[in-house]
Amino acid sequence: MKAIFSWLNKPYYFNPKPLYKLKISIYHGLFIFLFLYIFRPFYLHEFDEIILPYTIGIGITAFVATFLILYLPALIFKDYFSEDNWTIGRNLLLMFVGVTFIGVALWYFGEIYKEPYNLRKINLLQFLSYTFLVSLIPLIFFVFLNEKNIRLRREKRLKKLEN
Repeated sequence: MKAIFSWLNKPYYFNPKPLYKLKISIYHGLFIFLFLYIFRPFYLHEFDEIILPYTIGIGITAFVATFLILYLPALIFKDYFSEDNWTIGRNLLLMFVGVTFIGVALWYFGEIYKEPYNLRKINLLQFLSYTFLVSLIPLIFFVFLNEKNIRLRREKRLKKLEN
């Protein structure tokens, strides 16, 4: 248990730049749109006539919700999101809260969109589980790339200081 807490308390670089947050949000929304449109999981094959506008709406909602989660809390809770205090555990918590928020926003959008077409409705908990399943892929990818890029940049700086 100590090893897990030690790992969760390791420093993790949270990129505070708005452009980075915007880029991550765009990629996340685009991934969600493409994944849902191409593979049509979770009953989306029933949406033949409206699949394109529905998945575009889901992608845009995911983009907006992702950006809000990455941008607003860091503005409001500056000490909590300080680079000096940011850890793997805090990043995982932000990801969990973020995916939950995004899932609720997507579920709400979906319920509104499905109503006029009398399409199958999914309860919130089931929809949240789908959201976590789909979001795991890009989240793991983004965290891996961010960590790798930051590590490489810091290694270059270290080499410059050594020379």
